[in-house]
Amino acid sequence: MPESRNVFVGMTCANVMLLILNTVGNVLVIQAIVKTQRLRNASNFLVANLALCDLLSPLLNIPFDISVELSHAWPYGPVVCRIIWPVATMMTTSSALILVAISIDRSRALRHPFVIKLTICQSVGIVVLIHSISLLVILPFSVASVVIDGECEEDWSGSIFTSRQYTLIIFHVQYLIPFIVLAFVYGCAAHYLRRSTLSLIKLEECTDSSVEQSERNTLRRRRSHAKSPTRQRSLTLRREQNTRVMKMFAVVVTVFALLMLPNNVRWLVDVFGSNTQYPHKDLISLLCAMCTYLNCFANPIIYGTFSKDYKVSFLRVLTFGRYGNSFHVASHAKSSRVPSGVRPRAKRSLYNFRGDGNGEEVVGTMV
Repeated sequence: MPESRNVFVGMTCANVMLLILNTVGNVLVIQAIVKTQRLRNASNFLVANLALCDLLSPLLNIPFDISVELSHAWPYGPVVCRIIWPVATMMTTSSALILVAISIDRSRALRHPFVIKLTICQSVGIVVLIHSISLLVILPFSVASVVIDGECEEDWSGSIFTSRQYTLIIFHVQYLIPFIVLAFVYGCAAHYLRRSTLSLIKLEECTDSSVEQSERNTLRRRRSHAKSPTRQRSLTLRREQNTRVMKMFAVVVTVFALLMLPNNVRWLVDVFGSNTQYPHKDLISLLCAMCTYLNCFANPIIYGTFSKDYKVSFLRVLTFGRYGNSFHVASHAKSSRVPSGVRPRAKRSLYNFRGDGNGEEVVGTMV
């Protein structure tokens, strides 16, 4: 019992710390989008809603988990029992589906830069549709949630679904289908970027060859040679951007796959194993839940690591506009050295690609 209590205290402290970090990180994302003109667009509206779902899921889970563990009962009544866990599950489901929507939008913008971009109305429609799907998914869970012997439990006796059927539905909607779509979309995008990078390398080689030939040619060729270094620098920049985007793809799919899997597998084992007891079951359940919370916290870290726009916006918010502004000015001064002619424009409980006028990919935010 003392050992079990020590484990509970340690896991509670870890969950509280994770809750604080997750809250700060996702609030930063929302603030960055709201306060930064450059980030206020239809694509980042999806990112803001993803951050909101990632913010609410641990906020609804962790405090109530701790309260129930401490009191060894459900003190909030039957109404709250039908709301809290289902809504938390809804946020987790919406988060996974919004991540899919972001991946499709970013891949579309990357592969087809001349196609009309996502509008605010379309983004709002996508978010409403996703939340509606998530609401439909959690309704049976809400109906089945009842207070039995002072605890909030699931009773599927009067439902059209069995516990096993519903667990499979959640597993497919929350994990399997999103993972397959993410892997497919980002796999296609990575293949496209790889081909694009190879084309850029060949173009650089052709540029180098033309430079050597221009040294033995007329004055007009020499002028062309004077412009070629800036063109080559622009091509190199695009190649570096493409490499960074490919890394983003790998991180997004890997983080989602690794952190969302344990809790889903745990539910499958518990339900299909008829609640079979196994060693350290409570500890494993806590660790699996923590993986889901870590997934909520992972997105702000990805933004700050891979996206200069979000990194600058985070710094601006944290320093009340001082460091972020100076960093932005310094970055602008550095980029302005490039001649304007070649400068880019632009319990059951992402990546902003903007195509410029020349069809070049400009890396922005990522989920």
